[in-house]
Amino acid sequence: AAGKYSTTTGASSAQTCINCGAGTYSSTLGADSVYFCIQCEQGKYGRRTGSTACENCAAGKYSGALGATSASQCQACEPGKYLPTAGNDAEVDCINCPSGTYSGIYSATAVANCQSCPAGKTSQEGSVEVAACMSECPPGFTGPALQCTPCPSG
Repeated sequence: AAGKYSTTTGASSAQTCINCGAGTYSSTLGADSVYFCIQCEQGKYGRRTGSTACENCAAGKYSGALGATSASQCQACEPGKYLPTAGNDAEVDCINCPSGTYSGIYSATAVANCQSCPAGKTSQEGSVEVAACMSECPPGFTGPALQCTPCPSG
C-alpha cells in the first residue's frame, strides 16, 4: 500500500509492510525501501505514519522545515502582516498590511485583518498598533506625516 514499504523478498502478508515515518510520505505502491518515503516539503507537515501526502501549513503560517511532523512547526506571520494562502515556506511570504492600516494579530489570513487608522491619520506598511497612525499634513502643507513642510508659493 502507498505510505508503506517492505524489505522482505517474497512476502506473503501485508504484515511485513512498514509505515513511512511521521514527516514523510510515499505515493508508491510496492515500495521496497525506506528511500521511497519522502520528507514533507517546506510549508507542509506529516503528523501520521504511513501517509500518502503531507498537509499544508494553514493560511497565516509558514514553515521552512523539511520533514516537519506537526502543525506546531508552522510559524505564525507576525502582527502587521497577513497571509491568505496555505502551504507557504518562508516568512517573506507574509504580506505587510497596507499603509493607513495596522494589525496586532498573529497568523492573520486576510487584508481585512488590517484595521484602518482613525480619520485624518495614516501609517507605514506593516504597522502593528494604532499608535503607529500619525496625523496627515494639514491643508497648505505637504510631505510625509510628521515631516510636513509648507507648500511653495504660487
